[in-house]
Amino acid sequence: VVGSNPTVGSSAHMGALLLVWEVIHMTSAFAEKVLRFIEEYKMIKPGERILVAVSGGKDSMALLHFLSENAVSLKCELVAANLDHGLRGSEGQLEAKMIRAFCEKRKIPFYHKMADVRKFMLENRGLSPEEAARLKRLEFLNSAKTFFKADKVAIAHHLNDLAETILMRLIRGTGLKGLLGMKPVDGFIIRPFLSTTVHDIKDYVTINMIPFSSDKTNVIEDFDRNFIRHRITPLLRQLNPAYERAFWRFFLNTLEDYGFLEKNVAELMKLTLWINGQALVEKEALISREWPVVAEYLRTVVQRLSRKGYPPTRERIMALKKLLRSPRNGWTIQFSDGVDCVSKGKYIIFHNELFSTSSWSKKIETFPSSIEMESGKVWIDIVKDIPESMDGSDIAVCPISVVRMPLLLRKALESDKFVPFGLHSSKSVISLAAHEAPPDVFLNLMVLEDSKGRILWIPGVRVSEHCRFCGEENEFLLFRFERRSTRGT
Repeated sequence: VVGSNPTVGSSAHMGALLLVWEVIHMTSAFAEKVLRFIEEYKMIKPGERILVAVSGGKDSMALLHFLSENAVSLKCELVAANLDHGLRGSEGQLEAKMIRAFCEKRKIPFYHKMADVRKFMLENRGLSPEEAARLKRLEFLNSAKTFFKADKVAIAHHLNDLAETILMRLIRGTGLKGLLGMKPVDGFIIRPFLSTTVHDIKDYVTINMIPFSSDKTNVIEDFDRNFIRHRITPLLRQLNPAYERAFWRFFLNTLEDYGFLEKNVAELMKLTLWINGQALVEKEALISREWPVVAEYLRTVVQRLSRKGYPPTRERIMALKKLLRSPRNGWTIQFSDGVDCVSKGKYIIFHNELFSTSSWSKKIETFPSSIEMESGKVWIDIVKDIPESMDGSDIAVCPISVVRMPLLLRKALESDKFVPFGLHSSKSVISLAAHEAPPDVFLNLMVLEDSKGRILWIPGVRVSEHCRFCGEENEFLLFRFERRSTRGT
């Protein structure tokens, strides 16, 4: 070309090549970093089906794109799910349409559902829009996971989300566990982008021209989080331009420390019996442990029993600490959401409904009879010869002459009293069992009574003094109990 400057042309060409190289390098570095993170935390195993939770925003669309690009090397199968909360009219539908088109292009199975968050809030007074939306999201992800028979659910939380969450929880006075609310792997939830900043994700979206939708409600969706995002973190960045990395190091240090605590709590959980929404542990098992371990155990148990997953306050935990170390017995501490902690003899019981006045009962009119219970099986028969070996708890006899038929096997009540074999005064059935019964028997305490309401036997605990025989009887009722223990972790 006449008059052209070859030097200028060469410089422009070189600049373009450098730009292309930089883009390729950035994309490659991002992929390597995320793949290393996935491998480090063993997030995805070969052959697993991964459900990607997709809102349609930058972060979740980037995650869906990244996992689809690397599904072959990760040896996993991808599916995607999107929930329209019904709060943004046609915007939510357009968002779902965009995600569906993306998935169809990449042959990713897609699951979409509408939710009526406003209606849910009306049915559950006191819930904020954020909490209502969160609960509906959890419900949706569980249903989508079941629908696809997925092994894991991938969430697009990133390092900035983590830093904001830590700040919010610190401001509210959380403990170690609260600081770890966003783990890389949490049960079936995985967070492949957790060590990646939002700026890295934005670059990835731009370079790969990934479609996404901007949620216009995001500015008001969560006041606390947005206040921290727009007002606090810019100030932190002035103090430390790489503040996210500082939070990541803090998170990892906390995760390591909590791992030690979690291991000790797991040992206590193995000593805990879980049956029908109740948890029972021997008081001595708590008293003999270091207090930080016991405190975290209490938080774990109470949160598990809470219908809404509420942890106990520090004030309630400290009140329980005081009672555990006192000689008092028979006390009760109430936590939020209907969870109580009760001291009964050698046991500490956590429950929502303990020793309820359940109408469950079994009338026994024919022999031999066998009855299945939560804690085991009871056999009752008529015999002429008494066994050579009896312990009065699992094997006992009672002269037929002192019994009025029919018999009734029922749940123990707080008001039940009887005279234990070898004693001369009546005792509370539950108080006696609290000191003598194995934990599984105590949580499902039953009594056997005759038609006059006299308690003859507490299966697995003690036979009544009423069943004493003098040697002249020639016909007996034989009671046998076989335990079935269930412990939960």
